[in-house]
Amino acid sequence: MHEIPLDRTIRLFGDINSENVQKVEEKIHELLEKDPNEWVNLVITSLGGDTVLGFGLYDVLKRVRNLQTTAVGEVTSIAILVFMAGKRRIAMKNIRMFFHETQLHVAADTSFSLSGLKRRALQMEKDHELYERIIAENTNGRSTQDLIADICHKEVTLGIDKLLDWGIVHSVLE
Repeated sequence: MHEIPLDRTIRLFGDINSENVQKVEEKIHELLEKDPNEWVNLVITSLGGDTVLGFGLYDVLKRVRNLQTTAVGEVTSIAILVFMAGKRRIAMKNIRMFFHETQLHVAADTSFSLSGLKRRALQMEKDHELYERIIAENTNGRSTQDLIADICHKEVTLGIDKLLDWGIVHSVLE
């Protein structure tokens, strides 16, 4: 594994939210304008965040020809999907990744009609199936969508050994 220069490294520390996603996308575009063939390293420590923004960031990152993602500390929820966008995926040896089902966070003053809540629940199911499928597809056959669904349903935290075995992480930084 070769070193990627620090000036081609982007840090995503914190939530997957509009501010952080915009910063990452701007930096990606800046680096690709300078040299679209050089590797870019996205270092991630995130407990997750907005599912729609996470899917959008994943789509943008998958278009980067030479993207390495590096997981540090903990990567959880939709941030795992962002991590999976890397052509090369590496992690620190003490990484942990927490998998869970899609959640709905509602502000105290928010209300839904019954039909509105049903529509939202159906969309959450579709989003979660897409999440499971994308992760499984990026493991080169080492994990199935059923396996990813099972660990999400059980709300499992995986360490480096399982992450390597299941093809989620390619290599470890000591």
